[in-house]
Amino acid sequence: MQAIEGALIAEVNDRVRKYQLQDLKCVRDDRIKADHLANLCACGGLFACCAKVDALSKDLRVLASIADAHDFKILRDTVRWIHTNSVL
Repeated sequence: MQAIEGALIAEVNDRVRKYQLQDLKCVRDDRIKADHLANLCACGGLFACCAKVDALSKDLRVLASIADAHDFKILRDTVRWIHTNSVL
């Protein structure tokens, strides 16, 4: 059971890392932001995250219910910590 819980914790960490490192995309012309200092795209459009926070939040709720159903305490604590210390 520890191996399964460890794999699920690794999955949680991987999904959060991918969300935090995602690209920003122009809402007007879908170009990926290349310049770290630019506030606007060359076309004048605003940048937005490629991934939706709702998808990550839903995945974390599913993983929290798995933790509750199988009594994975470390997984439950990991998901709770992410919820309390992030903008999700």
